[in-house]
Parts: sequence; C-alpha cells; structure tokens
Amino acid sequence: TLVQGAWSLLLQRYSGQATVAFGATVAGRPAQLVDAERTLGLFINTLPVIQTPPAQQPLGDWLRQLQAFNSALREHEHTPLFEIQGWAGQGGQALFDTLLVFENYPVEQALGEASGLAFSPLQRHETTHYPLTLVIHAGAQLQIEFSYRRDAFAEADVVRFSEHLGGLLQQFEDSARPLASLTLLSPGETRQIQTWNATANRYPEHPHLAAMIGEQVRATPDALALVYGDMQLSYGELDARANQLAHWLQTQGVGPDVPVAVCAERSVELVVALLGVIKAGGAYLPLDPDHPRERLQGMLTDSGSPLLLTQAHLLDSWSGAAGVPMHALENLALATQPQTAPKVDIGPENLVYCLYTSGSTGKPKAVGNRHAGLLNRLQWMQAEYGLNPGDRVLQKTPYSFDVSVWEFFWPLLSGAALVMA
Repeated sequence: TLVQGAWSLLLQRYSGQATVAFGATVAGRPAQLVDAERTLGLFINTLPVIQTPPAQQPLGDWLRQLQAFNSALREHEHTPLFEIQGWAGQGGQALFDTLLVFENYPVEQALGEASGLAFSPLQRHETTHYPLTLVIHAGAQLQIEFSYRRDAFAEADVVRFSEHLGGLLQQFEDSARPLASLTLLSPGETRQIQTWNATANRYPEHPHLAAMIGEQVRATPDALALVYGDMQLSYGELDARANQLAHWLQTQGVGPDVPVAVCAERSVELVVALLGVIKAGGAYLPLDPDHPRERLQGMLTDSGSPLLLTQAHLLDSWSGAAGVPMHALENLALATQPQTAPKVDIGPENLVYCLYTSGSTGKPKAVGNRHAGLLNRLQWMQAEYGLNPGDRVLQKTPYSFDVSVWEFFWPLLSGAALVMA
C-alpha cells in the first residue's frame, strides 16, 4: 500500500492529471482457495489500480482508503485483464503504462532452507511488456527494481523516478500531513530551482515610459530614431512631433488612464500617434485597419475611447462610428502646439496601452498594461541583449499584438533606430 500510494502521487505530479492508473500484480492464491499453496501453476494476474489522491486529505486517511481498495480488489483477482479492458471500453488498448510487481515470497530463504538438490548461483533475466515496471522486494529492507523500455525512457529519467519515489516514501513518516504538502523535489533540486529563479533585479526607477524616452532624446537629439521608406526622423524631430500631438490630445480631454483608439497603417504617423498618446498621459488602443470593421467598432465602443486617431484615407471606412470624433493625423493643425513635452500627472501604475484579446468566447476583451510592467520588460531586454546607438530594430509585428510593443519602444530607450517594415 505504501509503494502504491507513493507511485500514485508520483504519477499525479508528473502527469498533471487528478486521476491516475497503473497496473498491480496479484498472486491469485487467496487463503480461501483450497490447497492454494500446494497447487502448481501460474495464478498471477494483473489488475488496474485507479486513484485520485485528494490534495487536502491527510496521508494516513488516504492510505487506509487505498488499503481498503486493495482488499476489495481481491474479489476480482481472477478476472482477466482483457475482460476489464472490454468493460472499460478500451478493448485492445492498454489501461496503464506502468506496472507494480510485488515479490513477497522469500525465495532466497526458501533455497537456503531446502535440502537435497540446490541451484547456485540464482540469476533472473526478465523483460517487461510495459514501458515501465517496478518490482518491489519486501524483506528486511524494501528494494525496488526498475525495468523499462529504452524506446520510452532514458536512464536519467528512470533514475529521477527512483529518487522521487524514494523521497516520497521518506515523507510518509508523518501520516497527518496533507497530500499536497508532499514534495517530489529533493533538497538539491529545490536549491537548483531557487538558483534558476533568482532573477530579481532592481532597475533604475522611472515614473513612466515617456520620461525614459525623454532622457534618451536629451542624450542623443540628433541621432537617427525612425526610418520609414525614404523618410527619416532624428530623436529630436520625432519627439517634437509627438509632443505637439500630445498637447493637442490633452485639449481633447486625454489624460491618465484614458484609452485613445489609434487606427493607422504602417507609417511615420502611426509611431507619432503612439508616442503622442503616451506623452499626453493616456493609453493607446491599437485598432488594426486590416481587421473586420465590426470587430473594430465593438472594441472602440467597449473601450470608451473619447476619440479615434486615424488616417485620411481610412476615414470613409469609419463612417458608421457615430458619436466618436474621428481625426485624420495628417490633417491635424499642430503647428501652433508646443514642441516641448507636456506636463502629465502619471506614474508607474498608470496604463500605457490596452490590447484586445479574443479570449475563450471569441468576444474581444480588453487587457491593459502599466508603465511599470512595460519598463520592467524593456529594461530587462536592454540588460540581457543590449542595444547600442547605431543599431536598428525592425518593427514587423502588427501593432495590435503585444510583441509589437517592445519593437516600437525598446530601440527608442537605447539610442537605436526604429525601422518600420
């Protein structure tokens, strides 16, 4: 019962399934069988053991239930396995992949006590019909042999199985602990995982993305920032255009956590629009013009965006967007707006963008990200992969996907150039 319990838990943890199955051999010689011990022949049989170890149940209570299950199973120990497969609707298919064989007959002791003809040395050569078979020898010490098919498991896998099984059995000393508290991992494995996961780092603190980009603008105002076809903008030029749009957006009521819908094709205007919304303190909401209009309209309405930034040639396709002011980026009169950064009252916890995902229902759902989360990602990428001034980053991903976010803003934090595909 102890080994079956430990093996059930191991299978549950490895497979991630609540209910697990394995095979167990039975002797087929119950006490009520007349002359069972004196009858020659193969009585052994294999039966499936099905278990659903409950995470919060105390170990001792569950093991007693498993013992009762095994006792009840003896009524069926002469039932052929193929019949059980048929009853389960699995005719011709294996019900389990692992088998536990219990060798509790004292062979060595019996041979030592025998008189007359003796055989020495005694060797066994066995093969397994299952991917993995455990042979358990119950004696003064518990010994477990693992037999496995090499086309199913590597030796390192089986060694790990044995170590984890042994670790579980050692934890069986405390019968009051809940099953969920039993761990597969050895102390060495736990330390290794903790070492792998020791990734905490403190990056320079910045209140928001616009402030960090502003630092790069001041450091390299004349460096190349944006390339689209034959058009090129320096950091200073791109910043000035985005600042002018940001000032105008603030006059339209854009501020902290206000979503601003942007529907534009790849262009300089698209990059200016995204930066302008962020500099105004808002959160940009990408609406890919290649997506179905009904879907875009639903996202626009659901988001509560006070306006829509788009391009002149896309205005006609939005004629049904009643009640939402639409503005073509090329036609905005921004020349009178200041080229300096507007004042914004935002911090790390404010939204920087919103994306819509389909979710499990197919209906778009909004997901927002904060400045703190985005800056953490971008600073990690810079520390790990390190862009340098003079590098160029290709912006290739549709801007309604989250991968596009780092493509747009990582180069602008490091003095590199953003190249629109």
